[in-house]
Amino acid sequence: MKIVETNISYSEKGVEDHQTRVLEISSWEEYCNLYKNYNGDPVGDKYKCVFNQMIGYTLPKNATIVDLKIDDFHLTCDMKLWNGYPEYKLVFIVER
Repeated sequence: MKIVETNISYSEKGVEDHQTRVLEISSWEEYCNLYKNYNGDPVGDKYKCVFNQMIGYTLPKNATIVDLKIDDFHLTCDMKLWNGYPEYKLVFIVER
């Protein structure tokens, strides 16, 4: 299964940065459970990035997840990162 995962960093000035990667995941349920069961530990670094070499955690250490929304093929949420910066996460399935 493949998903597109996008992180959008923003401030009162607007969008500051954005990054997108395609990941291979074993299941949508497993991926979504990373968010539902997040306890502040970094998770999601084991997924394979398909088209480039972007590495990193799906959820970083000590972030706060706000307004998590999940359906059969979308996941969105606002996050406050450990450094206080806001980020918006967009994820959707591109291949089952």
